[in-house]
Amino acid sequence: MNYSKTFSNPGILFIVLITVLSIHSCDDVESIGVTPDPVFVSNVDLETFSDNFGSDIQRDFLGTIVDTNNNPIAGVSVSVGGSNATTDNNGVFIIRDANVQSRFAYVKAERAGYLNASRSLVPTTGTNKVFIMMLPENNVGTVSSGTQETVSLSNGTSVTLNGNYVNENGETYSGNVSVIMHYLNPDDENMTQQMPGMLYAANADNEERILQTFGMLAIELRGDSGEDLNLANGSAAEISAPVPQSLLNDAPATIPLWSFNEEFGVWVEEGTATLDNGNYVGTVTHFSFWNFDIPFDGTNLCITFVDEDTNPLSNLNIRITSQTIGSGGGFTNEDGEACGPVPIGETLELVVSIVDACGINEIFTSTIGPFNSDSNLEIIIPNSALVDLTIETVKGRFANCNQEPVTDGYVKLSYGSIEVADMVTNSDLGNFEINFVRCNESNEFTLTGVDFTTSQSSDIIAYNFSTPLTDVGSIAACNDYAYNYITFQVGNYPPIQQIEAPFPISLNTDNNFGCSDGDIFGAGFFILSFSPFEMHLDINNFNGVGTYNGDDGMGDFNSSDSFAQLRITNMIQLGNGISQSRGLNFVGTAEVLTFGEVGEIVEILVTGTIDVFEAMPGIGNDILVEDNVPITGFMHLVRDN
Repeated sequence: MNYSKTFSNPGILFIVLITVLSIHSCDDVESIGVTPDPVFVSNVDLETFSDNFGSDIQRDFLGTIVDTNNNPIAGVSVSVGGSNATTDNNGVFIIRDANVQSRFAYVKAERAGYLNASRSLVPTTGTNKVFIMMLPENNVGTVSSGTQETVSLSNGTSVTLNGNYVNENGETYSGNVSVIMHYLNPDDENMTQQMPGMLYAANADNEERILQTFGMLAIELRGDSGEDLNLANGSAAEISAPVPQSLLNDAPATIPLWSFNEEFGVWVEEGTATLDNGNYVGTVTHFSFWNFDIPFDGTNLCITFVDEDTNPLSNLNIRITSQTIGSGGGFTNEDGEACGPVPIGETLELVVSIVDACGINEIFTSTIGPFNSDSNLEIIIPNSALVDLTIETVKGRFANCNQEPVTDGYVKLSYGSIEVADMVTNSDLGNFEINFVRCNESNEFTLTGVDFTTSQSSDIIAYNFSTPLTDVGSIAACNDYAYNYITFQVGNYPPIQQIEAPFPISLNTDNNFGCSDGDIFGAGFFILSFSPFEMHLDINNFNGVGTYNGDDGMGDFNSSDSFAQLRITNMIQLGNGISQSRGLNFVGTAEVLTFGEVGEIVEILVTGTIDVFEAMPGIGNDILVEDNVPITGFMHLVRDN
């Protein structure tokens, strides 16, 4: 359970914090006076600290990943304990039997165009449901090496850089530096979904702590070619972030600074920050997520919720409030269980709600604790709290188009504006069962099944509840091309997502490919075209899985060289609304991640830059609108021959 001023859940409207950039520059690098803190001493050893994670176990994970507009993100690479998956076009992933620890699991999510995201949690015995909101790689400003500069946002967030940078190999970098920066406000209900890990940390003495946050910063640096950069050895930067007005009275004059360790999934104490005119200001020696937090002793708590007949209550919204740390929570799994860290020795307030077509309704409140060690608690929700509600069970069998049981998939139930997804519960029979508590607003719901093995889905099927048990029988996944889609973004122009390709990808015996009106094009290269705009990816001398480089639109398709070209036409999203805009001169890579057999998946990741032009009549008359615009894209297609 992550603790912050507010509690976030996916049923609530997401709010995007809009900030405005300002950059201040001067020439004297030495005048900044930003140097590493020589006093702070850390005894953190995360290998030893990880002994706190508990014994090795295996658990199942079902997750949804969205952007800051709450739109699902397809093509996200997700890993848990050495097991891997990719999100579908609903942003959903499934990982079964992942190797985790009894007190700690770490879910990592990566996709081009977004900052790396993650979620740490205390795993339950049932399905562990994960919700992550990824932050875009927003270039808020460009600075130059060798020059001190301050990049600021309109809310008072800033970073002061002294101009000394290195690349991933530790080599000195010279050139332009793109600054990516996000401020995470504890008063924002989305913060706990956007932040990495959970508020669980190793302090300077290598001891476990849970945290109360007063604000976070995500800062990353990119070079001219999109490479990751960081501060040079012995260099430092100053970060500053506003303290929300609601927390100012509780904000100490100095507060520990914590960085997020992406390898272990925990926060690490790395210095202090000082309160200055409503902002916390601190010095850092590298970039990642940074957090201004007060630490507390904590322990893990697992609660199981049942009714008076001991039936587990699934998909309840659980909120626990600490008078010292704030509020946090989550949802119960199919066993009625929710787990997370809580502060030691404190009486806590528990609020249980349902989130459904009627909104958010509190059904039960209680005080619990104090807890001084890892604890398990069973709470019986009395029938009087459920008198105006219905405990529903929807079950059935999920099969593929050959009526064989689906062994790797999920079924999504939609009721009003609420969606509940659950994995197929019996891999031998394809059975599924969804349990939840609802109001009596409507008896109508829909089901959709998704089969990861065949990349097919069922129709959206409408039903009526036959309370308390609705057996829908068998549903089948027969929609062959439900997962032909492409997602991409060019610079700061609006992203294109969830575009379903009108045709499957085709392959003939000469290694020629086509995806436009079903025709085969060219010799030895691969073309994709999607309407109403056109996006063409051409690969010369295609050899299957691998990386193909693009060099400013250059290349001879009559040669034996392997290379990629990318162009986009008729996109009103480009060129500030110019309907005849074009994206040309691709520099970057097209990485073919997966190239399956007929009926299987082809996945391609595109990263690099293009130049945006306004198309004009005649050859060579196009007008340059913007050059070297970053582009990221992901294609997920099904081969049909």
